[in-house]
Amino acid sequence: MTAEAELPELNDSTFHMLRCVVAVAAADKMIRSQELLFLNNLLIHYRKQATVTPAQVARLQDDLKYQQPVDKLLEHVTSRPDREQLVLFAGLMAQSDGEVHPAEEEVIRLIRAHCIRPPANDTAAEQAPSPQPGIPGFDMNAFKKEIRSIMQQEFYKNTIAHSGVAPKTGPVAVSDAFVDAFSQMFPGLKPGFTTYDLIRNAAGRHRAVFNPEEHAEPVVPKTPFGVATLIRLIFVPALLLWMSDRADMIASSFTYRQLMTLERHGFSPETYERLFSILSSPLWGTLPGRFFQAWAGLLLLWKLWALWMSGRLSPLMRRSIVPGEKVLGKARFHFISIAHPFFWALVLWGASFKVNMFLAEQTYHAMEYLSNQNAISGATYDAAFRVFADPFWGALPADICRWLALVIVVVRLLQAWTTEIVATDSRLLFRQGILSVRTLKIDISNLRQIDVDQSMLGLLLDYGAVHIFTNNWSGKGDDIEAAGIYLPPVADPHTFSTLVDRAKRMWRKGAVS
Repeated sequence: MTAEAELPELNDSTFHMLRCVVAVAAADKMIRSQELLFLNNLLIHYRKQATVTPAQVARLQDDLKYQQPVDKLLEHVTSRPDREQLVLFAGLMAQSDGEVHPAEEEVIRLIRAHCIRPPANDTAAEQAPSPQPGIPGFDMNAFKKEIRSIMQQEFYKNTIAHSGVAPKTGPVAVSDAFVDAFSQMFPGLKPGFTTYDLIRNAAGRHRAVFNPEEHAEPVVPKTPFGVATLIRLIFVPALLLWMSDRADMIASSFTYRQLMTLERHGFSPETYERLFSILSSPLWGTLPGRFFQAWAGLLLLWKLWALWMSGRLSPLMRRSIVPGEKVLGKARFHFISIAHPFFWALVLWGASFKVNMFLAEQTYHAMEYLSNQNAISGATYDAAFRVFADPFWGALPADICRWLALVIVVVRLLQAWTTEIVATDSRLLFRQGILSVRTLKIDISNLRQIDVDQSMLGLLLDYGAVHIFTNNWSGKGDDIEAAGIYLPPVADPHTFSTLVDRAKRMWRKGAVS
């Protein structure tokens, strides 16, 4: 029989103490690597003293995903050493990432109130006098002093000092203490190793229950590639290419008929040549066909990008996934979302040709006027010609229109390509931006309802705007303040809303169990 089999099972009081520590980590709805490392080493310590059953480990993992009410958990922490260790571990957990979140502060308030006033089933020798009834005001300086005083007690010297939890004063990440305390376990460990280096080195030596890298490659449902997907991929671009060919034919036929009409009316050669240049200009003759070709190419690239990204997440979104959190799916933009900026870009592109024609006409008239002035010398005429023919006057205005059109399309594409909307079994994640990133992480329990708005065109092309209503606690009385979050037009919005409803049902089942 091994030594591990002879260890007693982890008692209920200590187990619920660990659940309270997990509740502190999950209070801000974001599990960071330092907090996971803290929990890992805490379990390593207790596994040396007792047997942690797989059911207890699974329960702790579920607590990371579904936040449990700490007041219910505290009722089961009946042992004085567990309560004193809970005060210490909760404080270290709250400061492990360098800051104390308001939600973590509220959980620590409840823990301190419970530990200051022990349960009635403690013996008289274990009773600790409570300085005042109720929950005292939260003072971080006094709180740190309280932790240091607890560390000096006999139970800390006997039971915690050898566990590797060496707290430091100030907002210093507690993971540094673990690196120092467990350095003897890793012969290759050198000074300057980070938390992530330690985790990578320890992966083959200690089984991590809460692995910070477990969510590096979350499983994202992919769009199946079949005949139907291939048809949807090429049908609309092929239709647009056919329309571009028809547009060229219609423009050529119309130009030919107009020129024949002008010839029959007996216009002068100068007028005929002038009208011919207008009708055969790119603005009228080839722009409609180029419009459909550009739209077909852009749409094909859009669909290929959406298909490639269907089963992938950005690095920032992957780091936001909690270990054990299941990704149900992600919303994607519909190509109609770039139709409006693309239309205005084409308008500006066409206007650039008109600007070129207008400036060329003005330059021609100005030079013709100067050539008819006998008092103008040849040198003056050449200088004036250089001024009117300068690119700043002749080409810059048109180039500004073209570049502005390109910027409009590129900015909209970047907004679409850098926006991620992911639904998991416990949260709704929203990220947007490149240089300045905006991230929303909404707990499923905070969602009230989700609405889908579709126009007639949206029903035909299967896109719509999604409006998510959340319940935000106002902090005053029992009022519930409803806040709305509008998501950009997404493809297949009803499927995405169904994913959110499915996540809510999964959360209810997990909360009940």
